Amino acid sequence: MGIERRSRAHRSAGADAKRIDFSHAPSLGHYIITSEDLQRRMGAVFAMIREGKLKLRIEHVYPLAEAQQAHRDLEGRKTTGKLLLIPN
Repeated sequence: MGIERRSRAHRSAGADAKRIDFSHAPSLGHYIITSEDLQRRMGAVFAMIREGKLKLRIEHVYPLAEAQQAHRDLEGRKTTGKLLLIPN
């Protein structure tokens, strides 16, 4: 397939051509096998947060009753940091 044919095929695929398949990407389970390992790694992350080496950017806190609005904000790309849902 020549360059022009590939380019036309890519354009005709539309938005689907831009999607990335993460189905084979490693996940947490590939790196952490035991609960002890998970506890150790979580402890290291929380220590970095306490020491200021890792900054969490919390953009907005929603009461759980406003979960629908939180989803709309995520879907509308109105957020850049973390969103927290707090139980009522």
